[in-house]
Formats: sequence, structure tokens, C-alpha cells
Amino acid sequence: MKNKVAIFEESVKLHCHGGTTEEILELYRQNGLSILESMQLFKQLTNITLAEAKQVVHFSSTWSDLRAEHDRFHATVEDVAKSIDDKKE
Repeated sequence: MKNKVAIFEESVKLHCHGGTTEEILELYRQNGLSILESMQLFKQLTNITLAEAKQVVHFSSTWSDLRAEHDRFHATVEDVAKSIDDKKE
């Protein structure tokens, strides 16, 4: 497996040659990067905010198989945070 620097350099070349967002995200995933690492590298590559990179990656076809699982996780975290806040009051 390539290291993150090599993967990022490959994505820069792909991006410079007109590679699509999906092609870049597929490169990251096929090389074993996590969804979080993909967000970080895509942010760095495109010079967008982390929030924007999160949306791009989350709603991509490349990561669509995990979308429902991640949505459930975030909903659970929000529910737990709300219940903690409710107990403080």
C-alpha cells in the first residue's frame, strides 16, 4: 500500500489532468484511505473548508455504501448529546 504522501501526489496529478471528484475519491478509497482521511486530503487538494470536503465525500458515489451507517451514527451522537444537555437542566 502506498503512503498518504504518495497517494496525495497521485491525486494532484489526476486533478491537474482533469480528473473528476469521483475519480479522486476512488483513488483514495482504493488505496485504503478511510473516509476521514479522504476528507482531509480532498480538502487539502481543493483548498476548500473541512465542512465542504465532508459534504463532498459524504454525498459521493464512492462512499455511498457507508452513508446510511454514518447518518445513523451522527443521529445517535446528537441524541446522546441532547440527553446529556437535558440532564444538566
